[in-house]
Amino acid sequence: MTRIQAARIASLGQATSSLSGTVSGLSAPALPKGYPPLDSEVWAQFPKTLDSERIWTGSDFQAVTGEAPKYVLELTDNELSAIHKAISDFKESGLPISHISRDNFTLPKSLVEKLETVSEIVHSGRGFAVLRGLEPKRLSSEDDTIAFCGLASYIGNERHTSPHGMVLNHVRSAVNDPKPASLATGVQLNASKLTGGMKFHADRFYADILAMHTRTLGSPDSGAQYLASFETIYNTLRETSPETLQILAGTWTWPSILNPTAAPETGPVIFPTPEGRVLAQLIYTPFMAPGSLSAAQQGALDVVNAVAHATAVKLDRKEGDVLFFNNLALLHARDAFLPGDSRHMLRLALREQGKMWAKPVGFEDKFEKGFGVPVEDQIVPVEDFDAWGTTTAGEQNHG
Repeated sequence: MTRIQAARIASLGQATSSLSGTVSGLSAPALPKGYPPLDSEVWAQFPKTLDSERIWTGSDFQAVTGEAPKYVLELTDNELSAIHKAISDFKESGLPISHISRDNFTLPKSLVEKLETVSEIVHSGRGFAVLRGLEPKRLSSEDDTIAFCGLASYIGNERHTSPHGMVLNHVRSAVNDPKPASLATGVQLNASKLTGGMKFHADRFYADILAMHTRTLGSPDSGAQYLASFETIYNTLRETSPETLQILAGTWTWPSILNPTAAPETGPVIFPTPEGRVLAQLIYTPFMAPGSLSAAQQGALDVVNAVAHATAVKLDRKEGDVLFFNNLALLHARDAFLPGDSRHMLRLALREQGKMWAKPVGFEDKFEKGFGVPVEDQIVPVEDFDAWGTTTAGEQNHG
């Protein structure tokens, strides 16, 4: 353990000592009578504590007044000029946006090194970084999309593709978009197209890294975004409520959202990995129906959400920001935003060969779905032309 890590853990101990009250105040779930105990061999695969640069709380990122938080990397004027040139050069190539890569979105060495720093932070460091300085209002929607995809290609050289062939999702309020007459009566908008808040979650079996670009900020007073380190949450619960972790590590039934008649999948919320990590893959949409969860499972989710809130960082947001974060190590959430808010974000799901984390034994194939699609078969929708369908990520992985 390095001196810096030791200091970080010591300071975290002071912060998390007050969380036991948060957990006990929620009646942290003990294993109830009749609840199948977690197999001791399975529990033995989970480390007693996690030690990494991802052990942090939101208080670690308090910014000095008038300065950007330390997780923000600013683009210089010269770097912005280089990005504009890269956009122009790529458009001159005549290639579809789905073909964009670090090989044909050429950037100067200084900016490449800055993006390599972002990649290192996201894969091996604190788990998230914000690249700041793009000005979407000065770009066409096409040019803004090219800039986002081009920069993201330096963080992840593979993109997740939806069953509709889409590699980019639009996150915005579509409540006023007309519902296509062809859709069944019960079909609803995806949570990413609604204005409601979202609890702390990690998109399940989706991607190692998520990239989110703020094309339009909308009201700065609504829709706040949060990140929480699951490794901090894990260490806190290992000390204050190991029963919660045992419930999360047990076998859960995950009903299909896309096909309610399909047989549900089974699996835990948290997974040990061969590298000694613990991954959280938690979404809520499969459990919307009453009775989907036991009291113990609901209690465990409530505790996780409470500890996440207590330890999260509230992100500083500017129009044009590009946020990259580790979807295997962090949980993300948002507040509700105002009806009619113009907030519009673009999202990519990425992974980088050579930096990918080992996946849980027996679940490796789950993380492969959506990857390996040839770029010729990928679609990058510049506009949100089908908010009720193809330009929205499937709920089976989200929310």
